Parts: sequence; C-alpha cells; structure tokens
Amino acid sequence: MLRVQTFFSRLAIGRPLLVTRPVSYAAVVAKNATLAAVAKPARAEASKKKKTASGPKKTVKKTKALEKKPKEKAVKKQPTKKELTETIVSPPTGPPSAYNLFVKAHHAKSAGQHQSISEVSREASALWKALSDADKHSFEQESQQARKNHERDLRQWWNTVDRKKVQLENMRRRRVSQEKGTSVSLLKDPFKPKRPVTGYTLFFVEKVPSVSADSVAEKAKIISAEWHSMSDEQKAPYQKKYKTMAEKYQKDLAAYNASLNA
Repeated sequence: MLRVQTFFSRLAIGRPLLVTRPVSYAAVVAKNATLAAVAKPARAEASKKKKTASGPKKTVKKTKALEKKPKEKAVKKQPTKKELTETIVSPPTGPPSAYNLFVKAHHAKSAGQHQSISEVSREASALWKALSDADKHSFEQESQQARKNHERDLRQWWNTVDRKKVQLENMRRRRVSQEKGTSVSLLKDPFKPKRPVTGYTLFFVEKVPSVSADSVAEKAKIISAEWHSMSDEQKAPYQKKYKTMAEKYQKDLAAYNASLNA
C-alpha cells in the first residue's frame, strides 16, 4: 500500500519514478550484522581511551599492592664467643673481709706444706673460730682500711670511666645471662643519687613492725587499706617528708650530672 501511495504521489509532483525491489528479511539481518561488526572495534577503542584517561591512579595502586613484598622477620644475631668472654670494662674488685685476710695469711704460712687448698681452708676456718676478739682485731682494722681504699678507687673509676663502654658491658652481661640462663649482675654507679621513696612507702615501713599477720602480703593489704582510709591531714606528714627528700634528690642529681660533664 505504501509503495502504491509513493507511486501516485511522485506522479502528482512530477518527480521521476523510483522502481524499488522487495527486500528479504535475511538481507536485513546480514546488513545489520555487517554494521555491528564495523562499529564494534570503534566502541572498544573508545572504551579503552576512557579507561586510560579516568583510571591511572587505580592501576598504580594495584601495581604497588602487587609489588609490595611481605616483611621478612629479623634474624636475631647470635653473640660471638669473643663478645661473651671478653670483658669491656670492669670496676675494682671488692675489699677483702677480716676472715679473708686471715685465710690468705694462713695459706701463705702453709705454702711449703703438701696440703690441698681445701685442707688448708678447713684448717684456717677452725683456727679463725678459735681466735679471740683481740687476735681478730688486727685483721678487722686491715679490712676496714681496705674498704676505705676501695671506696676511693671505686669513686675514681666511676668518675673517669667511659659511660658508653659501661652500657656495652651491661649489654654483654645480658647476652651472657640469656645464653647461660643465669641471673645478670649489671654495672650500676653506687654514687649516683637514689630516688626518694614515696609518702606511702614511708608509712608502710613505719607500720610493718606493729601489724600482726601470717605473711608479708597480708600485712601489705592491711597497711594499704589503712592508708586509703586516712584523710589528707593524716597523710600530710609523710607527704611533706617525701617532698623534702625529692627536692634534695633533684639538687644532688644536678650536682652529680655536672660532675660527669666537668
């Protein structure tokens, strides 16, 4: 019907006639498929350009996440034999006691005899117990003088020693303790001012002798409960004493640090 109308309309306006042939359904499908095949690469190229323009940051993040390697566990360096055996610094040894001086003198007397060290030591112990206080007096005086000399030498050693070497020696001692599973004895300056105890500690030390309990833990509970029940006025004497000690500690510590930097 459409073709008939087009035929007569063209005659009416004087246009040339167009002879059309009927188109089959298969030809239309084939033509659409051809157009789709031509347009598909163009759409894919446009989509690729859009992704490239809008998503470079996401791509970088993903790349970094992929390149990131898991952290490796740090391997603990084992101390060498030299580090465990060689002492870096060592303070002067402690002074001998009166008994040690007597044993040393007895060993010197028994040098020509064919006795073992253990036999000589047992003999010296028996002789020391049999000595009177007057006979021990000379050894005690010698020991007292040795303690004074040791304190002088020890103070001089701590005043002149390199503190960094002391830290290294303490590190070495910790390593030895870990390797052997023994307790560690660190180097500590005995002349450094000690921190003052708190007001509660002063109260605790004062109350311990008067508290009757089966164990130290029970005594601590009783004293702690009493301290918390006290008013500020009752705690004031202990807190005041602590404040005075703290002020003295700060002054002594400042003088101590100044002596190290001198």
